[in-house]
Amino acid sequence: MEKEDISTESLASNLRAARMAEGWSVEELADRADIEAEDLYAIERGAKYQEAQLSALSRALGIPVRMLLPNDVANRFDAPKSKNNWPTIIVTALFVLVAIRTLLASFGY
Repeated sequence: MEKEDISTESLASNLRAARMAEGWSVEELADRADIEAEDLYAIERGAKYQEAQLSALSRALGIPVRMLLPNDVANRFDAPKSKNNWPTIIVTALFVLVAIRTLLASFGY
């Protein structure tokens, strides 16, 4: 599956920076990620890529995939998920009902 919905230019620069931080050549990273060096050259020039290639590259670099993604895309991974509050609301309502019933029972109602 090819990814066209994110900025390949930013991905390319992030990937290149991560590779260079390790002091690796394109060929060395490609070998460690078990992908073709030509494919890595193309990705670093902003070409389309496959998800499996990106996963392999992040594993070889020892970093999460989201660190290779552009900031606007990576931030989507960090966005808080909406929490389902219904269980808390139901338990609180039941607690209040039991408290009211206990209070009324103590007055003989």
